[in-house]
Parts: sequence; C-alpha cells; structure tokens
Amino acid sequence: MNILDFLILAFLAFCIIRGWKRGFVSQVLDFAGVLVAFFIASRYGETVGRWLAGFLNLEKFATKAVVAEAEGQGASNLIVGTLKGVIPDVVAALQNLLGYVILFFLTLIAVKLLSSLFKSLNEVPVLGKLNTWGGILFGFLKGAVITLVVMWVLSLLPLPKVMEFMEASLLAPVLLKIAPGLFEWVFNPQRYESAVDAINKMRESLKP
Repeated sequence: MNILDFLILAFLAFCIIRGWKRGFVSQVLDFAGVLVAFFIASRYGETVGRWLAGFLNLEKFATKAVVAEAEGQGASNLIVGTLKGVIPDVVAALQNLLGYVILFFLTLIAVKLLSSLFKSLNEVPVLGKLNTWGGILFGFLKGAVITLVVMWVLSLLPLPKVMEFMEASLLAPVLLKIAPGLFEWVFNPQRYESAVDAINKMRESLKP
C-alpha cells in the first residue's frame, strides 16, 4: 500500500462518518447530486474544456511559455521543435480535465443548493436506526463514486509519474477496473427501458 491507498481509505472513512451524522435523507440527496454532476460532466465536460481553451487561448499561451523557457535554458532547435509537437496533446488533455472538474463541481454546488430546500425532510423521524444506517450506507456509496471519478480522471492525464503512482497502489487499479462497468450500468438507457417495460407488463397482468 502507498499513500494513495491511505488517502482513499481516509476519504471513505470520512464519508461514512459524515453519512452517519447526517442521516439517510440528506445522504440520498447528496448521492443523487454526485451522480447528476458526474453525468453532466462526462457528457459536456469536453465541450466546456474546448470552450475554455479557446477563450483563454491556452495552447498559444502554453507554447509561448514553454518555448521561451526552453530557449532560455539553451535548448536545441530539435528539442524546441519536439516540445511544440507535444504541447497540443498535453493542452488537449488538460483542457478536458479542466472542463470535467469545473462542470462537475458547478453542478454539484447547484444540486446542493437545490437539496437545501428539502433539508427539513431530514428532521422527520425515519425509524431512527434505519435513518442512521441508511446514512452510513449512502455516505460510503457517495465516497466510492467520488473516488472512482477522481481515479478515472487521473488515469486520463498523460503524466508517467501519476500512472506509476497509481500502478503501485493496491486500490487504484481495482477501482479503475470497476469504474467502466459501474458507469455503463448507471447511465445505460436500455436498463431503464427494460425496467419500464417490466412495470408496464406487470400493470397489464393486474388488469381485470
């Protein structure tokens, strides 16, 4: 185990304790917010990243800064040319990451503000222990989803050191194997269509 494993475990423990304190209702709303935020970020994050890159002119700025630094260090024309060829790919990866992160947290904040309107629901007695244990469960699930998203985003970065660090971890490779299947299961429209069909068939069978 490395420091990344301890950070993952510490974050999950924090989410569990927070879920225990907040209860079932608040955790359900928070968990739904994370799913909505991830869905919107995964669908539109790349578009937002491209817009930000164009608005801020990131590629031109990065190229100018890196080339100036390389030339200042006395780098050869070959090295400078190589850097110019690599910079667009690095900027593309970073702009996608920036778009995902910004959109994810903006959506999360918006859902959080919306869920605050239902804060009084948490004060309704929901069978005491059920509310507490439900909060613990959803706290863990929310922490697991956030951890999966972070691991997935980190895996997209073209940084060898980050990849080496994740490969040395015990938990990160497992999470990266789980993530694609989980995301496909959550956001697969066919799964919901089959559920709706099953409900409709049940209704038909119950008709006199």
